[in-house]
Amino acid sequence: CLKARIQSLDREIKRVADKEHPYTEPDTIYRALLRVLDSWGTHFDEARDLVPTDTDSMLDPVFKRVAIEVDKVFRVFGLADRVDSARIPFEILRSLAWAATELLDEQCKIVVRLDTAYNYSITSFRRMFEQLNWGKFWAETAENHSDSEPRKSTVLVLGFPSPDASAILLHALAAHELGHEILDRYHSEIERIRVRLLNDAKGVYRDQLEEYILDNMRRGGGVSRDDAYEKARQQLEVRLDNACSKWISEIWSDLVAIRLVGPASLAAFDRVTLNEGSPSDSHPSGLLRRRVAERYVREKMPHIAEDPICSSVFLSPATSLSERQLSPSSQLLKTLYPLLDYVCTRSLDPLSNVLDQVASPIGNKSILAKVERLEEFLDNLAPPNAALGKEDIKPSSFWLLIYAAWHFRLSELRFQSFCAKHGDSADREMGEAALCNLLLHGVKSLELEYQWDRSQPHTPGEPQFGAAHGA
Repeated sequence: CLKARIQSLDREIKRVADKEHPYTEPDTIYRALLRVLDSWGTHFDEARDLVPTDTDSMLDPVFKRVAIEVDKVFRVFGLADRVDSARIPFEILRSLAWAATELLDEQCKIVVRLDTAYNYSITSFRRMFEQLNWGKFWAETAENHSDSEPRKSTVLVLGFPSPDASAILLHALAAHELGHEILDRYHSEIERIRVRLLNDAKGVYRDQLEEYILDNMRRGGGVSRDDAYEKARQQLEVRLDNACSKWISEIWSDLVAIRLVGPASLAAFDRVTLNEGSPSDSHPSGLLRRRVAERYVREKMPHIAEDPICSSVFLSPATSLSERQLSPSSQLLKTLYPLLDYVCTRSLDPLSNVLDQVASPIGNKSILAKVERLEEFLDNLAPPNAALGKEDIKPSSFWLLIYAAWHFRLSELRFQSFCAKHGDSADREMGEAALCNLLLHGVKSLELEYQWDRSQPHTPGEPQFGAAHGA
């Protein structure tokens, strides 16, 4: 039965891989999965050959391990078996991959998967394979099918809400999602920050944690009070540690997004899921995230904090946690919320020191004049990249154009005038479609101009686009 399942999954992956695709990017994923499946299929066959048929019970641990790995292959394949439909008008993928390649410092290709759930996500398959202990299979596949170094190549799967396939402004969320990928680069530093702050918080909230443990001890027959206490304590420690890791990851990614596109990341989030959002084990509340982001902008980007258009994004309903309706499964989280809030709030200063290593295209006050010029081009239906000087023809300007487009959209009077000038002042949907189209043409032209210049022969000493700025 297990052998038949391996063979069936192998045939299905090959069937999908052999179909005609508008792009070749998914092929690396399919080939890597086939390598994983072949490895475990071989492991299964070798075990059967070594053990006599009348002692099959000796193989149970092997069969169980193989079954677990095959199930993982099936689930990972489920993330990649419906990508890159030819009918999806995702012209931004090449430009986004270009910006991601510079940001992550690895060769990135991007495929898209429209989600029925209203969510935006980016998943690195190289990192996923490494987390599943399949890193060597990804490296072998990338080495055979890529010109870049195996460990420096990935395929990113972009999950995008189906109803908004043409909403280019939502790609401000890519800055947050790529922040999760950047976190790996600074994992040891961020982990030290998390552990130190969590230990501090446990001391501050010692009494509350002790009370929760005592209230949730489960004593069955033959279980001593000390054993029941220890079990409850360990369960709390595991959940607290996991929740803290995930909350810090979200705060970090929020701040990376702020460095790249400013409050535009929050404006895009509000369209998808953020708002005042209740907390969960995996995500802080929207209110906490907005509060930390606002403080970061005020301390690190005062020129943006003083902009009334940007500062309006930080306004949200003043709903406190006690007023929010938490589900019964969230009662433990309600107990832990003050402790996790403590960690996230105090993580800002040490995280800021690490974040300084992530270049920001909007971190300097000189950006204000650039944004004003970009908006003038948008106002006159001109692709905004045409407003950039030669020194700004570089990958990081992808994020600058997104920031400028959102700044233009959030300027109510300017956007209303834009709608009236080019159609109907009451038709915000049509006006936003025009703005998205201009942004799309802007980022595509920016990338093409950069690539064209890089492909041309240059005389010694002649600078290329973006060369003086480390692009």
